[in-house]
Amino acid sequence: MLVTSFRLKKIENPTNRLIARCTLTFDAMLAVSDIKILVKEDGEYYMGMPSRKTVAGTFKDEAYPVNSDVRHALERIIFGAMKHAEAMEGIVFDGEIKQGHGKVSLLQQDVEDFTIETL
Repeated sequence: MLVTSFRLKKIENPTNRLIARCTLTFDAMLAVSDIKILVKEDGEYYMGMPSRKTVAGTFKDEAYPVNSDVRHALERIIFGAMKHAEAMEGIVFDGEIKQGHGKVSLLQQDVEDFTIETL
């Protein structure tokens, strides 16, 4: 399975740790939206997966990586895209996988496998 595209939307006036939201499309067939990009006090990014509030008032992830290798692969793509977005003008960014990228697994992918455009 590969990430074949993504859409990243920066938050125009962030008032908390949330600085962007992302949608990933896998194999041009399945999209996971509302992935949150948050920033820690030290400026480092972290990823929040789509979640819902339970009756008990806690949050439960709706979609999530099944192991740390998958989490790191997703972070490599999303955080790399965010670094590109910070260097570019605009709010919304689309990434499409490049032809001939040569990757056969999500675990091999990084942001350099994508063409990134500002919308």
